[in-house]
Parts: sequence; C-alpha cells; structure tokens
Amino acid sequence: LTQTLAEGIAAAEGSRDAGDPDDSDAGSPAGTTRSRREAKWACLDGLQRLGWLAVARASAEPELAREVVESALVGTEYVGQDSRHTDNNGSYLWQLAAELVMARPGSWLERPGAWPEILRLAFCYLDMDG
Repeated sequence: LTQTLAEGIAAAEGSRDAGDPDDSDAGSPAGTTRSRREAKWACLDGLQRLGWLAVARASAEPELAREVVESALVGTEYVGQDSRHTDNNGSYLWQLAAELVMARPGSWLERPGAWPEILRLAFCYLDMDG
C-alpha cells in the first residue's frame, strides 16, 4: 500500500502546476488550487485512488491539519454546486483523499507518529481476505 501511494504521488507530481482551462474560477487562488488538485487526482489510477481513500477514512480529523479538513469541506461544497460533477467524487471522503494527495507529504498529519497506525488501518479497509 505504501508503494502504491508513493507511486501515485510521483506520477501526479508533474500535474501540480497544471490548470483546468474550463474552470471558471481559475483566476482566483482557490480556483487554481482546485484545478491543480483535480489535475493531480486525475493522474492517479484506480488502485491509487482507493489507497488514498482508505488513508482518508483511516485518518481521524484531530490527526489532520486544519487547512486540509477545511479545503476538503470547501471542495465538497464546490462539487455540490457544480453541475459538471455528477459522480461520488463530491463526498467529503473523496475530497479529503484528493486533499491528502495534493498536500506535501507529511504536512497534513499533525502527529507524524500516527502514520504507521493510519497505514495499518487503511490496509485493513482494503484487505478483503483479512
């Protein structure tokens, strides 16, 4: 799981500065961030997205940086208002997973010592045989 998550971050690094020309908010800082997050998220394959979704679910909000939680909430509101988004990617958990991918590694976790337990729990969510 750790390798899959790391590969996803590495593959999406090139899209950190990419923008979405169709995003009407692209001129604003929030719109640019949203476009970059969507571009980076789009670079991940299905397993990588599921891995980050499991990490988001395994993370308790007190363990996360406040900015990450707030950005996920704003993303949920934005997706709910945008008619272009009709899939489940508007849920808080999907938005939180996308925020975790966008954040610098380690910057979103308030207590870095919690990472091994978060990773263990995330793996348990994905492990169908266990």
